Parts: sequence; C-alpha cells; structure tokens
Amino acid sequence: MTGSVLLEDGRCCVGGIEGSTVNIKVTFEAQSLAGEVTDMRVAGGGGKCLTESEMNTVPWETLAAEKTYPFGGIPINWIGWYVSVQYRDTQGNLSPVYCDDISVEGMPRPPTAATP
Repeated sequence: MTGSVLLEDGRCCVGGIEGSTVNIKVTFEAQSLAGEVTDMRVAGGGGKCLTESEMNTVPWETLAAEKTYPFGGIPINWIGWYVSVQYRDTQGNLSPVYCDDISVEGMPRPPTAATP
C-alpha cells in the first residue's frame, strides 16, 4: 500500500497576524493492490511526526481526499505544524505512517493610529 499527505500543495509556510487563525489545507491520497482504501487515521498539530505505535491511539475515520484544519492563536515567529496519517484498505492492510509539515509564522499586529 502506498500513500501520501501534503500540506498547502507543498508550500513551505503559511502565516498571519499574531493571535489570528489560519486554515491549513491537507490533501490525502492512498492506493492498495489488495483492496479499496476506505479508512484513515489522522493526527494534526504537535511538533513532530507520529510513529506507528503513537498512531494506534488515533481513531479511524472515512478516507477523505482533503481536509482543512484551523491553526488558531498564531504565535510570533515560526512554529512547525505536522500532520501524520495512516491508511487502511478493505482487507485490513495498513500503510506506513506518512507525515508532512509546514511552518507557521506569526507577525506582530500593526500599530494603531493615535487619536489626537
């Protein structure tokens, strides 16, 4: 079984004003020669890719081609945001864990104009 996960069409980074929310688009793809791929388990966020044993605690959901995740409270400077995914086909075969990451950058709020 093969698969992939891709954040923001492969872009390196996304950003926004400090404290705001940015939506991160994630694309999922998987194929199996043994049966139709119907399920996936996805862990988004955190500062690393998950291992197969760590993915065992993540619930299965129906395979989706794409999902959007909100990243709220963008901090000043750069932070890494990761998505790990594992796929399952109708025969119960599991894929390896696939992972992608993107850098999120927060920028300071622009100064407000002083009132006279």
